[in-house]
Order: sequence, then structure tokens, then C-alpha cells
Amino acid sequence: DAGTLKRVDYSHIRGSEVLLATASRTSGSVGQVQLTDFMDNSKYLFYRAMVSAKNAGNGNSQFFNFTSSGGSTMEQNSWHAAVNQVKNSGGTVSNNTGDGGNGSNKMTWVTNESTRAFAVEFIMTPYGLVTDAGLSSVHFIGQSDRWTGSAREVQCITGAGYYLESTTPTGFVIGAVGGNWERYEIRVYGHKKV
Repeated sequence: DAGTLKRVDYSHIRGSEVLLATASRTSGSVGQVQLTDFMDNSKYLFYRAMVSAKNAGNGNSQFFNFTSSGGSTMEQNSWHAAVNQVKNSGGTVSNNTGDGGNGSNKMTWVTNESTRAFAVEFIMTPYGLVTDAGLSSVHFIGQSDRWTGSAREVQCITGAGYYLESTTPTGFVIGAVGGNWERYEIRVYGHKKV
């Protein structure tokens, strides 16, 4: 019907995103932030977290890890990752690649963060959704500033990692290694199954 507008009942709309968890801080500082018990493989295909934060000190790496039911951090030495930080150092662009913590108990998604704000999007697919191999994965893209010891360098960060254990994650924890975040805003969305 050319030019005819039709009404679609909301119950027929599938695959939309739903806000599942939030966290924010405007004063003080914390070393890590946990968002727990929001993952449900029976309802959601994957999860998207939007993270904006300000690191409190120069030189801290930033980490990510899954949590299990009740908020316990999944700390087996079972992380494998590949991370790329494309940086601009005074007009010279170069890559800083790394393994993100191969065989570690957490994934390091950026190294040497400065005191400027960063913004990163994480896409998470927990174990049990499409695999029975004990694999929980995350990939990410965002912007960050690298601290060199004397200057800040803007960088684009990308990467992916997986956690190879049979425990099904229900959330995640994120923060600074040996440091703190002064402020942050985090929103987590679940992409509904069709």
C-alpha cells in the first residue's frame, strides 16, 4: 500500500535492546565497578556495555573480567586476548599491540591510561548461549589516552578476548589495575532474542 501508514503492535517487535544495569559516580574514587546478575541466556543474545570513565592517575592499565552468580569474580587463569592500541604521538601514528593477559585471571584492555576520560563499548557473549565449550567472549572498541611518562597520546583501542571455563557468567567487573576511577557512567543493554 503505497503511502499508507500501518500500525504494528509492540508485541510483534523482536530483537530490541533493553537497559539491564547502570552504574555511575560523580565524586570520590573506586578501583573497580561490578555490574552483576543481569545476564540471562534464555532471554538475551548478547550484551552491550557503554563505559565512560576518568582514570584518577597516570599510568594505570584497565581490566575487564566476568562475574558469576552473586558477583564473585571469575579468576581462573583462563583469559586469552588480542588488543590493539592505535596511538597518535605528536602527529606520528603507530600501533601498540598486546596479548591482553594471555593465561591471566583478567583481560587487560588498555595499558598506561592517562587522567583524561575514555569511552569504550564492550559486546559480551557468555558461555552457554551458542557453545558448550565453556567459552565466554567479549570484544570492544573505543577511545582512550595513553600516558608515556611525560605526555598524553590519543588512541583508538580495539580488541577481543575469551574466558575458557565452564562457569556461566552473570555480569562483569571493570576497573583500573593498581589505581582508581574518579568518575564513571556505565549502561548495560541486553539484545533480546528473536
